Formats: sequence, C-alpha cells, structure tokens
Amino acid sequence: MEGKKIQGARTLALLACLCMMIGLLGVGAGAVDVTQPCVLTVEATNSTDTEFLADIARANVLVDAYRVAAAAEVEGYDTYTYTPLAPYNLEIPAEPDSDEWAALAQTAAAIALDAANPATPAAKDVKVDTPIPDLIPGLYLLVAHGEGLEDYVRRTPAEGETPARVDTLAQSPDYEYSFAPVLVSLPTKNDVNEDGTITTAAEDGDWVYDPTVSLKPTRDRRFGSLTITKTLNPAAAYDAIEPVTFTFRLDVTQDGAPVALRGGNLAEIAFSAAGTGSVTVEDIPVGAVVTVTEETTGIAGIYRQISADPAPVTITAEEVLEVTFVNEKVPTPKHGHSIVNTFEYDEESGWTWVPVIDGVPQFGE
Repeated sequence: MEGKKIQGARTLALLACLCMMIGLLGVGAGAVDVTQPCVLTVEATNSTDTEFLADIARANVLVDAYRVAAAAEVEGYDTYTYTPLAPYNLEIPAEPDSDEWAALAQTAAAIALDAANPATPAAKDVKVDTPIPDLIPGLYLLVAHGEGLEDYVRRTPAEGETPARVDTLAQSPDYEYSFAPVLVSLPTKNDVNEDGTITTAAEDGDWVYDPTVSLKPTRDRRFGSLTITKTLNPAAAYDAIEPVTFTFRLDVTQDGAPVALRGGNLAEIAFSAAGTGSVTVEDIPVGAVVTVTEETTGIAGIYRQISADPAPVTITAEEVLEVTFVNEKVPTPKHGHSIVNTFEYDEESGWTWVPVIDGVPQFGE
C-alpha cells in the first residue's frame, strides 16, 4: 500500500485523536494490526514556496521520534487505544481536542528533552524525507532539530504555563527555524482531501502503516554583529588631544534594499586621549552588506582620517566582523612674529639704537 501524506501540524495533532475515535464493529481483512511495524516519513515543511524550501534544505533538519504510548487493540472493534509508557505517563483524555493534543506534546517534550535526564528516542537524528522503519505501533513524539546544533532546545516561560513552552531549532546561514513538538499516531486511518482536510468517516480508507507527515516551522532572520575600531594617534609635542566623539554611519542593504537597524544606523566612539576605542553594533541581519563611513562634523573635523575607507562587509552569524579607522589631529599652526633691532656704534656714544622707517635703518640720524 502506498503511504498516505498527512499535512500540517494541526492535522498531526488531530491524527492521534481520530485514531482513538474511529471504531468499527467486527474485524476483517483490513482490521488494525498493532503488531505490524510502521514506517514514518517526516517532511520539514508543507510549504510550496521555492525560496523557503531551498533555504530550509540548508538547515539540515533531523528528526527524533520518541514512543510515548503503546497501541492496544480494542476487542471487537477496528481501532486501538493508548497505553502510556514511562517516563512520560501521559494522561490522555478520551476525546482530546487539538489544543489538548498540543499541550500533551509540550508535556512529553519537556520530559524527553530534560537536560538532566533525557529520554531515549526510538529513532534519532533521521534526516527529513528519509523513511524511519520498524516503528512499533503507538503514539510518537516528533522532535525536529538542526544537524550539528548542540543547543537546539528553546524554553520560553509564559504566564500561567508550567512547564515553559518547548520549541526546537534548526539554522540555515540566513534563518532560524522553530519547530513545535508534535504527536503522531501509528498506524493511522485517514485520507487527505485536495484542500488538506481529513476524511474522518471510518469506512473511508484502510489503515496506513507508512504515512508521510509534514511539519510547520516558523522562521526568523538570523542576526550578526559588526565592531568598529578607531585608533587616534598622539598629537604633536606642542599640541594636545581635546575630548572628541567620532560618529560613524552604517549604510546597510539586504538584497539591494536599504535596512534600518533596530538601534539606528549611527554609532559613536568617544576619546579623551590618544589610543584605541571600539563599538559593536548588534542585530544586523545575516547576509546584509554594510558600508561604514566616518562623519566629519564639529570638533571631529580637526582629526583627519589617515586610513583608507574600509571595504563593505557581509554580515554572518558565526563571527563578529571588524572595520578599522585611524585618525590623527591636524597640527595647530604656530602663530607669532619677530622683532629686529638695529644698532650703530661710535667711539663717543658707543652702541646706540637706530630707528627703522619703512624698513630702512636711519643711520647717522
């Protein structure tokens, strides 16, 4: 039998509920077999956007599958119920709605991803779109995360929520993807309509032991930082460095469009003496191109830049880039004048001062 495709996180949440609710009197050739191993394929997204698909492929998403409950046949009915497994011991309502399933998934994820005592998954680090074989029927928690990303669990405290909300992360060079934990029931007995909805009538479709499910991550731009370093050379011996603040303009573009930074596109470094200072500008979108120029207004104008303008840089999340400037004070002119005194000598008077008229000494006057 070809595998059926289940679309969307909400669908996944409903899936387990529907499996519990569907019951047929009598069993036959198509009756559920809770001893038959299942094969599950997980897609990272159900998006059809080509840019989204290309970028999430660069995030190298892996999936862990945790079996949180066993499937138990219901005698005389073509259905099964759940037997909770340790350490999860979930209290599964008789007819949970989608919100209750989401809450159960959060509870299971908090236990499975407990840093002090993590649970052991039935399948670990499986690349998306790769079939996961030999899964014993039951209820599974799916946790997606990025390959090689050690700190992929994000816990967000929320008012009135205990424990904190759990999401897991994957990262491409440009975006961070966030995945909510999902519960999926194996096997399933659902068809997917053209509009993505599920056929819930018990008589429609056979039990599916090799379904494909699609996750629904959200994503945010990743950010990097840029350090601007300024060296102010010592002034000439007869001069002094006055307190001065240098201002730098950051021209930022992303895909050719200008970007306004959260903290503004200006940065400052203050000096009260010669030396080196720096400022780090944060929250610059990864992939943005930044050109830094020095503003030469006010007192800063007497400190000329003697270094070349730094080349534009492209922001990454992995390292803090740096651009440098070197300035020196424009020497202060030495203003002043000289006085030339003229004298003449004779034997009677000795040395006497000679007046100078229009620059001409008046000797013998």
